[in-house]
Amino acid sequence: AFSYAATSSSVFLLDLGAGNGYILGLKVSSASTSLAQLVGSYNFVGVVADGSGLAGNTRISSDGSATCAIETNGVLSEDESFTGIQQCPNLPNVLHATHLDPRIPTYRGKAYFVISGDIMMYFIFDTDGFFNAYGAGVRIM
Repeated sequence: AFSYAATSSSVFLLDLGAGNGYILGLKVSSASTSLAQLVGSYNFVGVVADGSGLAGNTRISSDGSATCAIETNGVLSEDESFTGIQQCPNLPNVLHATHLDPRIPTYRGKAYFVISGDIMMYFIFDTDGFFNAYGAGVRIM
């Protein structure tokens, strides 16, 4: 278990053991979240719908786009991206974007980002609205 508490952000992480995922809790403000608060470079870990893990880094730009480098067998591959990152109309503390994977040209998933200080949590759903992946990252200073 890991916990961190500060004025601007708080996080709690509990590893449920090999193959069982983890529980992540963030202290999230109810105030509006802007793209400017999300901009930056992050290292992240995640879990895919089939149960496999992933890790990598992402760079989120002020123009609302992002590139994502995922580590597979020790090799970083920059092939996934996000476009149109913006505030959700009904959830002011959540940002959303279109998730693109060039290996599947017709794929247009949806990604949702929640941030608390330098900590980012994401959820990705595929073109049909089914769960695809989730994870968390920390901003690299």
